[in-house]
Amino acid sequence: MLTKEGKSVIIGLEANIYEYKIAIRKRREPMNRYDVILQKLEFIKNNKGILEPVVIEKLEEGFDLDFTYNSTTIEGNTLTKMEMKLLIEDNVSIGGKELREIYEVTNHKKAYDYVKDCIIDGTVLDEAKLKDIHEILTENIFKRRGI
Repeated sequence: MLTKEGKSVIIGLEANIYEYKIAIRKRREPMNRYDVILQKLEFIKNNKGILEPVVIEKLEEGFDLDFTYNSTTIEGNTLTKMEMKLLIEDNVSIGGKELREIYEVTNHKKAYDYVKDCIIDGTVLDEAKLKDIHEILTENIFKRRGI
């Protein structure tokens, strides 16, 4: 794809990514995760017109994976990010891990997709929806009582 000036959009995007990486390296204090997310968001906003849909899809997949990894790791899950990627994106089971950890990851992804669908549909996240999310998150993890 070429612009009116004859420059490749991909080359422009690569240049912006290069400038982004250089700017990060020049920072003296370490960046926290929130700052990194904000910078990525700013990068996407600044390059929205030239990003192909497949690039946006890959960025979304990366965010979804990071979100699931960070959320479940906080709760003590020991799967690595690569193991989670294999589990979520490639549907490959991970050996040597507790089944509970596998369900935590797959349930988290299902619950997150459910919330995104609710937002897209304009559904209010009321008490009933929160109970649905809780049920998705705990599926196959906790034994149900009284059933």
